[in-house]
Amino acid sequence: MGTVTSMLWPTNGTGDGTATGYNDAQTQRLFRLLAVAGRTTTQGVVYGELNNLEVTYTSPSTLSVATGAAVVYGIPVFHDTSATTLALTAVAATTGGVVYLAVNWTTQTGAINFRQNTSGNTAIPALTQTAGTLWEIPLAEYQVTSGGVATVTDARGWVNLQKLENVTDGGWLEVTANGVTMVNNKQCRAVGGLYVPDTVIDTLPQALWANVRSGATTGNIVSKLILSAGAEGGGASSTTFINDVAEALGDTVVERVAYTDATGSLVAGEIAQVLYQRTGTSGSDTFEADIYLWGLTAEVWAWLK
Repeated sequence: MGTVTSMLWPTNGTGDGTATGYNDAQTQRLFRLLAVAGRTTTQGVVYGELNNLEVTYTSPSTLSVATGAAVVYGIPVFHDTSATTLALTAVAATTGGVVYLAVNWTTQTGAINFRQNTSGNTAIPALTQTAGTLWEIPLAEYQVTSGGVATVTDARGWVNLQKLENVTDGGWLEVTANGVTMVNNKQCRAVGGLYVPDTVIDTLPQALWANVRSGATTGNIVSKLILSAGAEGGGASSTTFINDVAEALGDTVVERVAYTDATGSLVAGEIAQVLYQRTGTSGSDTFEADIYLWGLTAEVWAWLK
């Protein structure tokens, strides 16, 4: 018979409330389950905490990492006083690099740093990810020229919480009885996640929906629908099913099947993330009103146990 244990009882020696308390391994495992659900290679930044650990180019050979917080392999890391400035190594030709957040078990510390390739090599250097020793997650990738000008690409992965973001104005989207408000003339996005059942039949059709409700008007909305999926503990592959396409929307509920195939893009045991974005800042978005996202739905066939 299998063993069942539980956590966070009073540590009084009764049952699983061990009198010696809970150790670091148990606590870190709890945070991994809650925050990154096994996707420890890329995920961890807590969206909405201070300035989201955003990396920006500020001046020649200089990057800035904003304040924020993350969960790195189950270890909470806080960067909440001021931005961190990174002085990049001078290069003779365009060179690739990565900015990362790390936890170190030997020093028992967290740190922000960068790793840069040899001068002229545009490949992005690999991160170190050894549990119990050193674990690094990416915040941004960059290419820096001989003149010190850096082009930064966001590489943050978010903790497994729903993300409802007004990208244009910053901050959260409002949730009402109508659904998540995707604001008119704004870039708005919603992210949700799911765990693919281990009994899924990946040779049968699979489908992905964005369930959208409009108001009392008509026109075209411009939107994206992106699926990222991968094995637990590994990286994710990303597939874009709608890429800023303008589509007619009336004043009714719309269940739009954006993706249907039989190739098994959602594989048993994988963790998947679905992103829906209204790009209301596009001139092709002529729907002059808010729309409401009711939900993101994935449909698969699976055997019953």
